[in-house]
Amino acid sequence: MQRRSFLATLAAGALPLPALAAGSVAQQTGDTAAAPGGAPTGAGTTFFIPGYWPDRALIGGKWADKAWRVGGRGHAAVGTLSMLTRLGADGSVKQAVFPVNGHDVEIAPGGRVGFFGRMEYDGARSAAHHVAFDPATLELVAQGQPVKPAWRGGGHGEFLPGGDVLLTSERRPLAGFAGHPEAHYGLIALRDPETLKVIDTLPCHGIDPHEVRLMPDGKHIAVANYGSVAPKGHRSLGAPRTVVEASVTVVDLASGALVAKYRSDDPGVELRHLTVTPEARIFAIRARVGKEGDDLAYLGTGAADEMDMTRDSGACFLPARPMLFGPDAGAGIVCGSAEDDPHMRHGLSVKADPVAGEVIATFPSAHRIGVFDAATGALKRSIDTNAFGLRYPAGLFLLPDGLHYAVAGYWQGLYLFSRGTHVLDRTLTHYPMLFGHSHMTAV
Repeated sequence: MQRRSFLATLAAGALPLPALAAGSVAQQTGDTAAAPGGAPTGAGTTFFIPGYWPDRALIGGKWADKAWRVGGRGHAAVGTLSMLTRLGADGSVKQAVFPVNGHDVEIAPGGRVGFFGRMEYDGARSAAHHVAFDPATLELVAQGQPVKPAWRGGGHGEFLPGGDVLLTSERRPLAGFAGHPEAHYGLIALRDPETLKVIDTLPCHGIDPHEVRLMPDGKHIAVANYGSVAPKGHRSLGAPRTVVEASVTVVDLASGALVAKYRSDDPGVELRHLTVTPEARIFAIRARVGKEGDDLAYLGTGAADEMDMTRDSGACFLPARPMLFGPDAGAGIVCGSAEDDPHMRHGLSVKADPVAGEVIATFPSAHRIGVFDAATGALKRSIDTNAFGLRYPAGLFLLPDGLHYAVAGYWQGLYLFSRGTHVLDRTLTHYPMLFGHSHMTAV
C-alpha cells in the first residue's frame, strides 16, 4: 500500500478507537452460565493474558511446551514459545501455546483477530515475529516476519479504528553506542492484521520503541522508546542499563513526521510504557534496572518476603517514578515524591481512566497499584496489593462495562476493582495460573 493510499484509510477513520461492535467474542459467550468449576468473570468480559513460562506448566503430566498443541494446531512445538490464557465471560479457561516470545496481546475492533507481539530477538529462527490468532478458539492464524533481517520485536501493537491496520513496534539489531542516537532508531510497522504482512513503515524517532498508542485525534501516535543500547563489547543490555536517549515521541501517522519529543534524562532509567488521556496528556512509565541484590533494602521491610520473581537473572528493579508530558507539563512532570520511591519499582501496565480523571499503574516488584491525578501527576493512592493476596500486580485493563478495572498477578490471579473508588470486588476474583506476564487485554 502506498503512503497516500494509507492516508485515505486514515482520513476515513481519524477518530478515537471505538468500542467493540455487537457480535464480539465477549458478547457471544455471555456472562450468565458458569462453566463447571468456574464462575462468571462479571460484566460479560473475556480476558486474554500471556504466559512467559510454558516450560513451568504441566498438563496431563507433561510439560506444556513439549506436549501442547501450538496455537490449537497439531504441528510440533519448536523454537521460543509463549502461552496465552483466555478466561471466558462464563468462567471457562482456554489455553494455547504459540511459537513466539510473546509480550503484548491486543484484540481487533469487532473481535475478528488477535495479536500476540514478539519481544526482542533470541536467534530462534523457528519462532515467529508476532503471531495472529482467533480470539474465540485460540487457533493460530498467521506468523509474522521482521521488517528487516535480524530486527527485534518491540513487543507491542495497536489496532487503528476499524481494525484493518495493525501498528507494531520494531527494533534495530542490538549494538553498542557509536555516538549517534539515530543509528539505533527503530520503526513502527503497519501490518495487515490477519496475515501480519508489512504494508508500510513509519519512523518512530527513538531507540528501541516499545508501547505505541493512538492519540485522541486519531491522526498521531505516541511511542515509548526505551533508549537503551548494548554496553561496549556486550551482546545484551546488561544491568544497569546503558541509556542514551529514553523518550516519548509523537509521530504523524500520515507523513511519519516527528511532532513532539519528550526526553527522560535520568541516567540509567528507561522509558517503557505509556497511556494517553483525552486531553492528549501522556503518562509515561519508567524503569530503572540494577544489579542483582541492589534491591535488598526494599525487601522484607514488613513481613518476610522473597526475591522479586519478575526480574531477569542477574538484575533487579529499583525505584523510577513515572512522568507526565504534554499540555501544561512543560519539559515533563516527575510524578509522586521521593517518599513514594519504594512503591515505584518496576512500573509496568498503565491506563488512563477519563471518567475519574485518573491514571492507574501497576508496580509488580513493589506489590503496588498506583493511582495518579491525570492532570497533575500527583500520587493520589498507593494500594498495597500484597495485603489481599495479589502478588506482583502486572496486567491492567479498564473493562468495557465502564465500571471496573482488572489487575492480574504476574503468576496467578485476576482481581476486579471499582473505578474511582478502587474497592476490590471479591466476588469477581479468579485464580487461574498464568505463568508470568506483563500486560493483558479484555473484550
